[in-house]
Amino acid sequence: MPDQATAVTATVLDDNVTFSLAQLCELLGLDRDDLVACVQEGLVEPRGIQPQTWSFPGQALKRLHQALRLKQDLEIDLGGAILAVELLEEAERLRMRIRTLEMLLGTGR
Repeated sequence: MPDQATAVTATVLDDNVTFSLAQLCELLGLDRDDLVACVQEGLVEPRGIQPQTWSFPGQALKRLHQALRLKQDLEIDLGGAILAVELLEEAERLRMRIRTLEMLLGTGR
C-alpha cells in the first residue's frame, strides 16, 4: 500500500472568536434570510438585539456548518438538521462523561 499524505486545515474556535451576520453568511455561503431563519429556529443564538448588531460566538460556525451539511446530505429540513446536531452534541457530551468516568475508575480502554 503506497504512503499517502493528507493535508488537513483546521481553525480552532473558542468563545473569544466572534463573527458578524455578514461574516457567517460569507463563510457559509448563506444568504441573510437563511441565517436569520437558523436563529429563529434556535440553531444559534446571537448576541445583540438587531440583526445588524448581531455577533455570534465561534461555536456558531461549527453548528451552522454541521446543520447545513446534514440538511444537504440527508435532504432533510432545517428542523430535522437542528435535531440531528443536538443529538450529535449530546452523544459527544456522553462520550466525554464516559471517558472521564473510565479514567476515574481506572477502567479506560
